[in-house]
Amino acid sequence: MKKLLISLFLSAAMLILTLQPAKADSAVVGTGTTASCTEAAFDSALAALYPGATAPGGVLSFNCGPNPYTIVFTSEKFLQDGTVIDGGGLITLSGGNTTRIFFVTQQARVELHHIQLTHGYSAGGGAIYAEPNNSGDFTYLLLNDVTLTSNNSYGFGGAIRAQHSALTLINSHLVQNVSASGGGAISLTDGVISMSGTEIINNSTPNPGATGGGLDLWNTTVDIQTSVLRGNQATQSAGGAIALRASTGSIATSEIGQNTAFNLGGGLYLSASSDLGLSQVTITTNTANSGAGIAVDNSLLL
Repeated sequence: MKKLLISLFLSAAMLILTLQPAKADSAVVGTGTTASCTEAAFDSALAALYPGATAPGGVLSFNCGPNPYTIVFTSEKFLQDGTVIDGGGLITLSGGNTTRIFFVTQQARVELHHIQLTHGYSAGGGAIYAEPNNSGDFTYLLLNDVTLTSNNSYGFGGAIRAQHSALTLINSHLVQNVSASGGGAISLTDGVISMSGTEIINNSTPNPGATGGGLDLWNTTVDIQTSVLRGNQATQSAGGAIALRASTGSIATSEIGQNTAFNLGGGLYLSASSDLGLSQVTITTNTANSGAGIAVDNSLLL
């Protein structure tokens, strides 16, 4: 019954997120050339969506020519209401190793499609920070065919830091992100995470006490399917691929391999009364001083 309720909740969350921008304005960055695709042009297009002619939010796309192109930001961009950003498979947004790329405001419903975010840098969420409102609805963030690579946080969440949020990742890739405090790729507290067809590869959290080389999840409902978590490292702590505390959910038809933790749970580390079900999950070639594949502390593994 618990798994059924979790599945229904996640399905409802994804449906709400998908339907949010029904009445949407649109804005385009660029006029067909790379020279027209600047940070100023992005700022102008984003400003057109708030409050917008029809409703706050809408769809932002790019017209930068037929080839891949990178826009370097000098400041983070605030996303709010129901906003969709679609890179068309050609656009990379870079923080230039100096700034976070996106700040998702509390209770927003944001979707990112077919885009790459790289070289973001911040105290929390190198590429994306999802702002919580602990007394209200979740902040919703969906990533579809999104690559987050080489982002760095000197706090939690090398690529993404979220609190009181629902995250959905579909066919996405989080690669070589680094967090100092925990969650080399993603740090999520008090929320829901749903992943399918997604790769969490070669992320790390190098500092003492920093858990979750790939994912660091606290008080979170987890649904991971058909995904790969490989080569992640909690260099001086626990949970090479995933660290779960007070969390519940399931992982199915996925691979957890070649991850490393210094002390506990090279692949998975469960603690603080977590409850996790595994189905058709390959756990192989992980390393740790104790519990190379899985370490369970006051928790239940099904």
